[in-house]
Amino acid sequence: MSTATENFSEYEIKESTVRFDSDPAVRIGCVGKLAESMNAKTVVKKCEGVVRKSTTRGDGTGELKFTLHMKTAVFNQMFGMQTEGLKTGIRAYGEKSRHREFCFTAKVLDEDGNIKFKAYPRCIVQTGIVRNIENGADEVAEIEVTATVMPDSLGNGLYEAFYADLNSTMRSSWLLNFSNMLITDTTSYAVTMTVSPKYSGVTIVDADGKSVGTCPVDSETGAVTVPPLPDGTYYYVVYAPGKTPDSGEIEVDGASPDAVSVTLTDAA
Repeated sequence: MSTATENFSEYEIKESTVRFDSDPAVRIGCVGKLAESMNAKTVVKKCEGVVRKSTTRGDGTGELKFTLHMKTAVFNQMFGMQTEGLKTGIRAYGEKSRHREFCFTAKVLDEDGNIKFKAYPRCIVQTGIVRNIENGADEVAEIEVTATVMPDSLGNGLYEAFYADLNSTMRSSWLLNFSNMLITDTTSYAVTMTVSPKYSGVTIVDADGKSVGTCPVDSETGAVTVPPLPDGTYYYVVYAPGKTPDSGEIEVDGASPDAVSVTLTDAA
């Protein structure tokens, strides 16, 4: 462990992103403050009324408190703002609003600019909308959001890693494509994929229909950023306005699969 990471103190939070289900990850907005509280459970063993042994362990749950300026689109999804039965442009919060679960990721810096990546794979806002408006204020008020952290399929609610300990793929994928496949100690293989037109959208799911992460497309080359995949069968869908969607299968079996190239045709 380097001296920088050995003495790391969390000082600033940058590039915070959220991802709802299989939607692409997006910036949450501008986070001014994040308070993290992870829960633990203590089990004691008594003998004749006297504690002889005490064991404490995490349970994968916790709480996040955000103070931030949130992007409107993220706000609408996070709080389940409703549009059904309303005229265009009207949104409502009420009995039909269902808060959406999300994955939250961010970079945290110390006072010297050293980087730590953090991820909370399963979060959901536990409070209603809280906003303040003050005429004549010297600063635009931030909103406050409290979210519950829940354990993922591995039983964890929080992941973190220092920049120096990650390879280039993990560094580039953490904020956009965080998933269990990215962080578990399982052999994964690179997938090369290009699409045309270059503004296409790409979705890739596993055999159970679960997203493998967002797949951004390079606007200059059409190259698709696909997270490294372990052995298995995967399915892709490529789509673009005015084009006929195309789909196919990617088989990973002990090695990187053949490169995939998809060219969409004009819709009939």
